[in-house]
Amino acid sequence: MELGRSEMIGRSPLVRYGAATLSVVVATLLTSVLWLIVDRPISTPIFLAAIALVTWAGGLRLGIYTAALTTVVFEYYYVSPYRDYNGSVELVMRMAVFFLQGCFLAWLAERLRVAIDELSNSREELRELGLHQQTLREAEQKRMAREIHDELGQALTGLKLDLHLVKKRGWIAPGRRTKREGG
Repeated sequence: MELGRSEMIGRSPLVRYGAATLSVVVATLLTSVLWLIVDRPISTPIFLAAIALVTWAGGLRLGIYTAALTTVVFEYYYVSPYRDYNGSVELVMRMAVFFLQGCFLAWLAERLRVAIDELSNSREELRELGLHQQTLREAEQKRMAREIHDELGQALTGLKLDLHLVKKRGWIAPGRRTKREGG
């Protein structure tokens, strides 16, 4: 079952931030497994994917939280020297760049999700508009059919009465028959 944005937003902050933290833990475990298999694997995409997925499901705030948490975990475990924050300018710059990348990715994921939601809403509106147009078209066709039927019926009834009056007054030559009478 896919956890959509509306379901994630409806949850308590503890659950949302817990899920974001869990995504970073999963990315850390996955990266650790890759480090056992491959010497110096490229693990940055795994953490960036965690940021993107959390942003997609929970919004920009959760994405920025995940970017910050990912920056700390990634720099602590996977960048040499391991498990050491020495406060060097290089470390601070690396962490800042990684954090900004994560925030930018979170912003992009949020914009993409918003654009997809808007596209979905506009498609739904277009579908409803098409149905409304079809209903209006059918109503107009019925109205026109009734109008034509009524006018034609009145004209034919008037013609029939005029013909009956003409026959009754004898304006039709004697001995001449109409088609209806068998002639």
